[in-house]
Amino acid sequence: AHTTQATKENGPKYRPLARLLPCNSLSRPLKMPKFALQIKCDLENIAKISASDDVRYYMRVQCGHCGDENPSAIYIDPSEEVTVARATVNIAMKCKGCQREHHASIIAGSEEPYLEDDSGSFKTIAKFEFRGMDPVAWERNGGFTAVATGGKASFEVFPADEDFCDYDDDGKQSVGIYDAEGRFERI
Repeated sequence: AHTTQATKENGPKYRPLARLLPCNSLSRPLKMPKFALQIKCDLENIAKISASDDVRYYMRVQCGHCGDENPSAIYIDPSEEVTVARATVNIAMKCKGCQREHHASIIAGSEEPYLEDDSGSFKTIAKFEFRGMDPVAWERNGGFTAVATGGKASFEVFPADEDFCDYDDDGKQSVGIYDAEGRFERI
């Protein structure tokens, strides 16, 4: 068997990698996948639900490389920041299965209230960027405030896996949030 050696006359045997990729593709930062947290619930005399100043978005995640689901829920706190390489993120962690580094951040300015008109339908309330992991489920764990119709009273809502019921003394009405559920959609 005879192998061809690269010479000036016949050129290199294999093209260098830089020639196969378009210009600037090696220096361009990779975009982090984005996901929207959408919730759906039935509202009774509630004008809006919004994230409080101390909200933590609890969720279950899975490794994008090995597929292992993290055994416990993680949270993303918009007020906490960690520096990773050249970026600032809201959480950094390692997969327990493959030991790869993952991180995620909430997209600044993406938080939206869930309004009375949205009752019974899914609506995006926050958007996130993930690198190395994917969100698989939202876990309710407080951190949200509901304002009663008429704006007379506000309540801390979304305790873990429970419907919310209370009475607005000022407005003389019962208030409630029922059948709350959440999902992540890739955007």
